[in-house]
Amino acid sequence: MIISTQLIITGAPIETKPFEEVSYWLELVDIMNWSKKHCFRRLGICWGAQALLYHFYGLPKYQMEKKFFGIYEHSITSHSGRLMHGFTTTFPMPVSRYTMNKKNDFLKIGLNILAESNEIGVGMARDKSTGDLFVLNHLEYDAETLNSEYKRDKNDGLDTPLPRNYYPQNNPELTPQNYWRPFAFLLCANWLNDLYQDTLFDLSKLEN
Repeated sequence: MIISTQLIITGAPIETKPFEEVSYWLELVDIMNWSKKHCFRRLGICWGAQALLYHFYGLPKYQMEKKFFGIYEHSITSHSGRLMHGFTTTFPMPVSRYTMNKKNDFLKIGLNILAESNEIGVGMARDKSTGDLFVLNHLEYDAETLNSEYKRDKNDGLDTPLPRNYYPQNNPELTPQNYWRPFAFLLCANWLNDLYQDTLFDLSKLEN
């Protein structure tokens, strides 16, 4: 039996499609189901988080009228557990998506909301019982990622606005700075520490 400590599902620029219309959805469902017996914990990022939320909890995603795009301030809403240790009360997160998940849907099924934005809603949530983490935005982005996406959208003829709170003086000719990186490192360190502290010594005891 293959046993791993974690499964990470990253984002993909397909969030406007229904999950069942994604060409590899059935294969991904198989992997997510496999992970319940072979992985101690799951981490989803953006669309990857939405996929986990939809498959395991039935949480729908909602299409927005315009793209959430830029750097948005998030507030810590729960210091439960180790994941938010060392975070300031508010912190920036890069965002690039056309869909969202509603706060009430998280609360109805008992998921713990860790961080949210007044403008774009839930940014990070966790299942206390499994330790699975759902990061709906992109702390992992480097300084140039939003710039590359903005230029890509423009070249594709999309009416994408300038990413908010990103370019110095709101000028796309100026080099953006990565001022969210310390929080990306912190979340990664906290996630790995949390995983280390909680991982079973005998992973064969995972769900049968």
